Amino acid sequence: MSALQFTGSTASVDEHRCGVIDIGSNSVRLVVYRADDRVPWPLIDEKIQARLGKALQADGRLPDKAMDVTLRALARFARLAAASGVSELFVVATAAVRDASNGPEFLDRVRALGLSPVLLSGTEEAATAARGVLCAFPDAEGIVADLGGGSLELVELVQGEPGKGTTLPLGTLRLAAMRAGGQPNALRQMGKLIERAKIPRSGEGRPLYIAGGSWRALAQVAIHDAKWPVRSPHGYVINPAEVPHLVNVLAHTQARNLQKVPGLNTARIGSLGDAALLLAALVRRIRPSAVVVSTFGLREGLIHATHSREVRREDPLLADLAARARSRSGWSTGPLMAQWCSGPLPPPEPGEERLRIAACWLAHGARVPDRARRRAHVLGLALDEKYVGIDAAGRAWLAAALLAHVGERDVPAGLTRLTSAAAIEQAATFGAIMRFAEKFSAGLAAPLEDTALVSADGRLVLDVSRAPALFNEVVEPAWRNLGAKLQRELEVAGLKEKSGRD
Repeated sequence: MSALQFTGSTASVDEHRCGVIDIGSNSVRLVVYRADDRVPWPLIDEKIQARLGKALQADGRLPDKAMDVTLRALARFARLAAASGVSELFVVATAAVRDASNGPEFLDRVRALGLSPVLLSGTEEAATAARGVLCAFPDAEGIVADLGGGSLELVELVQGEPGKGTTLPLGTLRLAAMRAGGQPNALRQMGKLIERAKIPRSGEGRPLYIAGGSWRALAQVAIHDAKWPVRSPHGYVINPAEVPHLVNVLAHTQARNLQKVPGLNTARIGSLGDAALLLAALVRRIRPSAVVVSTFGLREGLIHATHSREVRREDPLLADLAARARSRSGWSTGPLMAQWCSGPLPPPEPGEERLRIAACWLAHGARVPDRARRRAHVLGLALDEKYVGIDAAGRAWLAAALLAHVGERDVPAGLTRLTSAAAIEQAATFGAIMRFAEKFSAGLAAPLEDTALVSADGRLVLDVSRAPALFNEVVEPAWRNLGAKLQRELEVAGLKEKSGRD
């Protein structure tokens, strides 16, 4: 991610809110985003399972009951969007409305609510979903597969932009009919449609990025089955060779047992087997290097398209954590603290510098008053929170750093599944320094700007020449603890007396 930039700015801005109403084949959803941020996180997120496309194959029309449910939801969404102060509201309809003979009539009824719906073509839907994936994975190259209730969108990613795209009638609401003829027959039908699209031929040996609610749910099952330490499905990587195993797991797992899977949306249980079978057909035709789960798709793509090129090129992880920090009483020392803490350390390994900054952004929220909850809180913050721009190894690094920052000595054995023991040790060292830095600076920028922490002749040197009053009996115990942790001799430079030398 060397081409990405991060300005480090945390200046206050007037909040710009954008809303998206997504009229899908399975669900209808309103999401209101704070759209100034590089990563569009929702402020309001509400949906209803209207299942507009459920009866579409039978008579080609949207069901009256589903339309009524949808219109009532849209009336509420319109009021909520207005009350939330959105400056721009995207209202988009996709496959079910696109394919229905009474789709135009339905859109007229939507307009009567004061909304301005846009009916996306299949290629527009594919490109927008791809932009959502690029919002989360700026350097992504390969194929995006976005699975909805009415259709499957496939699109190439070429040099950070959506390329050729297409839509296929393989939405989750249509797959059950294919599976009724048996699994082998369903795989053949799916395979023929996928092959006809031709796009998969360019995906061999490259990642396949999967988006859509049913595949997010499938990822939760895979995470649970693998006993994976990270619970967030975003960025989870499925080995293509493991997809048949997932198909088998779902074929032999009862619904009541699936309900016990942490984080699983139970409304998706009925479509999981079909989603897994479709993924197996895709993997068989595309032969990707990996299957990468994206929780970003169409809605995030609409917001990402409004961002300037400069904003799009920001590092998504650091930009997101900076935005979160702005909401925490002006806490804004992330990059500065990372630079200060890095003073006595060797140059960072590739990709480690951004993790150091990320750890410092997160440090302020890592401590909780109840010490008994501190360990679980830190692990949840590092491993379970929904972040973009970070892989499992990066999350393990953050976990080790934040544990050391709050004074926890033992690192969970599960972290070694995610990264090397050497990386965990490096992170713990940085976290120990970060722990002292927060105590020394009280979380403020000025003490860090006026002092320096460096390594000299094997000693750890704290230079307080410009602000000697900052070092006294309050911080001295933390300073000695740092020396013991790093097994280094200590020196405080800049004091009138040499009592700071250990």
